[in-house]
Amino acid sequence: MGTEIPPGKSKHFSLLPRPHTKAFSFRNLDSRISVQRSHELHKVCEQIKIKSKQTMIGWKGRAFVSKYTEMGDVLTRTDSYRPVVINGSDLKPGQYADVEIVGAKPGYFLGKLAED
Repeated sequence: MGTEIPPGKSKHFSLLPRPHTKAFSFRNLDSRISVQRSHELHKVCEQIKIKSKQTMIGWKGRAFVSKYTEMGDVLTRTDSYRPVVINGSDLKPGQYADVEIVGAKPGYFLGKLAED
């Protein structure tokens, strides 16, 4: 059996039939069905993202402090440009810091300053 490798990123979107094509003449789906399917697909994509990010929890390494978030935390980036949000630190944009990833959200990691 092959090994399952989850995608690092996933995108989903709805397509509408283009005018003057065969698909344009087909019976249109009720927009509520399309919205429901899109919502279900979005939830599945979010679960896949979280699951694939779980393997990074516990990682320690150097990160560049990129900017402040809207909530007042700092957004750092690992050498592979993965976003790690650090809460409650006095880091300033432009600095480097040793961080540890302690959690994951669909779009970013949660981290803390690594203890030496």
